[in-house]
Amino acid sequence: MIADQGLLGRVIVLDFGLAKLRSEYANRNLTISGAVMGTRGYMSPEQRAGKKIDARTDVFALAVICAETLTGRRPPRAGASVEWLSDSLQSAGLGRSSVGRILERALDRNRANRPPLSEFRQELSIALPRSALQPESVTYIDNAETISLRHKTGN
Repeated sequence: MIADQGLLGRVIVLDFGLAKLRSEYANRNLTISGAVMGTRGYMSPEQRAGKKIDARTDVFALAVICAETLTGRRPPRAGASVEWLSDSLQSAGLGRSSVGRILERALDRNRANRPPLSEFRQELSIALPRSALQPESVTYIDNAETISLRHKTGN
């Protein structure tokens, strides 16, 4: 969405992915401990596995969004991977660019290898000069699957 702020406006990124949940879930408490919710393609490996998440999980999701924005290719339903990123960057003509290396690091399966958000932001701001961004019209097919899983308890 773009908020009106003079000539340029301000871009606000919103995620309504969970709003796609069917009405059958309307009366359930979906945000209990142990519940996993999200759109698989944007979820980090630890999040998809229902493990502990932290800020590095957000770095992973942000890297997926950046890659999708730059390449016009959605992550696969099974989840984003370095292979998907490499293929997407290659098809977009970005190959082994500095942006690609930054995004690969942010998509590392091992969250300990992902950069902190501040470092990720700084590296991208240097690697993505404004003049290099050439927006183009991209048609998306929205086949993303929003999931809701609960871990089985002793009951």
